[in-house]
Amino acid sequence: MRSLKNHSPTIFTIVLASSTSLLAAPSYGQTPPSSHPTPTSESLAPPTNPALRENASHLLQPEDTGTLAAPIAQEPPGNDDGGGFSIFAFPSNSSAKGWFGQIEASLGNIEASFEAGEQTFGYELAYDKDPTMEEVGYRLSFFNSRSPEGVFIHGGQDVELVHEHTPWVHRLGGEVEVSQKVHPDVTLSAGIGYQRVSVRNRAFTDEVQERDEFGNRLTFGEDGQDDLVTLNFGLVGESLNREVFPTSGSKLKVGVEQSLPIGFGDIAFNRITAGYSQYVPLAEEQTLLLNLQGGHTIGDLPPYEGFSLGGRKSVRGYSAGELGTGRTFLQATAEYRFPLFGEVDLPLLRTINGAAFVDFGTDFDTAETVKGEPADERDKAGTGFGVGVGLRVDSEFGPLLLDLGVADQGDVSLHFSFGERF
Repeated sequence: MRSLKNHSPTIFTIVLASSTSLLAAPSYGQTPPSSHPTPTSESLAPPTNPALRENASHLLQPEDTGTLAAPIAQEPPGNDDGGGFSIFAFPSNSSAKGWFGQIEASLGNIEASFEAGEQTFGYELAYDKDPTMEEVGYRLSFFNSRSPEGVFIHGGQDVELVHEHTPWVHRLGGEVEVSQKVHPDVTLSAGIGYQRVSVRNRAFTDEVQERDEFGNRLTFGEDGQDDLVTLNFGLVGESLNREVFPTSGSKLKVGVEQSLPIGFGDIAFNRITAGYSQYVPLAEEQTLLLNLQGGHTIGDLPPYEGFSLGGRKSVRGYSAGELGTGRTFLQATAEYRFPLFGEVDLPLLRTINGAAFVDFGTDFDTAETVKGEPADERDKAGTGFGVGVGLRVDSEFGPLLLDLGVADQGDVSLHFSFGERF
């Protein structure tokens, strides 16, 4: 059995606000509380945007970096002038990135994120406006990030670059997305995104890596860098009884993405992902959460775009990307949530509940259809399950999740994050 991974980091938070209350701030890999239909948030599709934020073109996010997301500060009731300023600074840890620091800041609709550490460097700038029944929402973003991703690490065999370097995926690009509520519970979105993707051997270098130490391709094109131009469409429908740790209701997410064969790599693929969550009330504050997610890609498939399984939003007994990377995937979760301490009289905390879960994931033996066969080369199982227990804490900064998962192969992983899982 391996030692525990993704140990909980100590959190140091600095908050500045224009009023006595905190304003909402975004979190890495999570979507701020809103109806904006970012079908990739809380999901399992491969991250065509950097780990700083999920691309709204995907429903699912299996490429889980294990990054600890920023606390989410709730906007005070009645404050709608959009002029508040907030900033968060905190250390984080993940199996892919090691220890690193994060800073997030927001001023009205303007958001900025930055992280740097042992094995990561990146930032994102965005302007974000949520949709309503009367007004269209939109998001403009620009990102630049370099860090290892689960598709190229973990597994039964280490496959590195020459000179024993870990592959770093560099993503540089931006996205424009518009969204509209067509029903109080249904939101549609459409957007276009661009990014240039390459693999490096460290944070600051102009040299790209075309193949790993065994000669396997790391990008789709021969030049060691790819251009991804994608048209993205999403639908989110939900009927939950509450936003934080709901106990009844359901949520449906569907995402479609079409890449255009433009620029380096000449990549053309179509991807569809879908996910459904059902919250079944059992007794007072006891809930059975059932979630099913799946996806399939047709056409060209670069290795960094495969569905990567394993991690805190996938099969929790595994590290990020440790279970597999394929063209097709299916993932299922059953989680029982129950009161542990209920309401607590502690600073910044409201309730502390417990959870017991089982996760299952499979790539349907499609690993060899991904360019470079990153999962097969690293001897990843492709199909597996995990069981575990966890804590669900409702805090002043938003929902906090702590999960201890045990994989069917005996490995143990500890996952600590902010924001709901689905």
